[in-house]
Amino acid sequence: MPVRVVVVGGGFGGLSAAYALREAAGAGVELLVVDASRTFLMGLRKLWLVDGRGTRTEGERDRTRLPARGIAFRQGRVEGIDPDARRVRLDGEALRYDFLVLASGAQPRPDLVPGMAADRPGLFNLYDAADAERLGARLRDLGEGRVVVAIAGLPYKCPPAPYEAAFLIDDLLRRTGRRQRVELEVLSPQPSSLPSAGPQACEAVEGELVARGIRFRPRTVVEAVEDGRLVLAGGERVAADVVAVVPPHRPAPAVAASGLAGEGGWVRVDPATLATADERVFAVGDVVALQTGAGLPFPKAGIFAERQG
Repeated sequence: MPVRVVVVGGGFGGLSAAYALREAAGAGVELLVVDASRTFLMGLRKLWLVDGRGTRTEGERDRTRLPARGIAFRQGRVEGIDPDARRVRLDGEALRYDFLVLASGAQPRPDLVPGMAADRPGLFNLYDAADAERLGARLRDLGEGRVVVAIAGLPYKCPPAPYEAAFLIDDLLRRTGRRQRVELEVLSPQPSSLPSAGPQACEAVEGELVARGIRFRPRTVVEAVEDGRLVLAGGERVAADVVAVVPPHRPAPAVAASGLAGEGGWVRVDPATLATADERVFAVGDVVALQTGAGLPFPKAGIFAERQG
């Protein structure tokens, strides 16, 4: 009987793991990928929605085409994981596995930012595709004012994304002759733009911000959002006509509650094998808790998830 492997999550890490297993094990493995969504939207494409250089459809991939690659797919929400029984509960159904690959990623949690739940004009979640489209429409109508890209919590996936968003917004405003009438700034709670990438990368990013006239405010903690402004730690309020929020990210609740997770709900693994504390469970991608050589949290990004898979 083939070994049954269930992969939880159909993003870069999960799909890379599934493809690698199919190629290496052939018919010796029965593979199943489960994910809540039928389609996979590549994260980088969400930013392209902001300045109109791409559409959502162009960036989507249909997971129901996986069976053509010899990989079964089930759409559904993972409600629980029982490592002792070797079961994953998917929409109330218990799925058996011999081995499990956790690739459930990191989920944007705008609900953790006070004030984000309200429907506020000029406020957008940069990690939501529909909001990215609405942000693009608002920017195309903006004649003058202030645009703020605000990192409102840690960790968040794809560390360069807020800065790429600022560059794309700057480019859009320049192409349409409005840049001189619009202030643009980036707020971050971190001491530099990309601490995990090292000082040279930070110097390059922050130098580009300066060259473009984009103000950068490190060590700036966003405590809440209100109509037309951000509330910072210490009580300062930053007025803005448009705010693109980078929300904090958290692991999927089922993973955090599985007994496989450590601090913060992230899954600790052996860096060499990506094995968890359970010998039949492995984890790849953003759900994993790893550290860089400098002792900083390893970046949560698709390029690393794909390589781990």
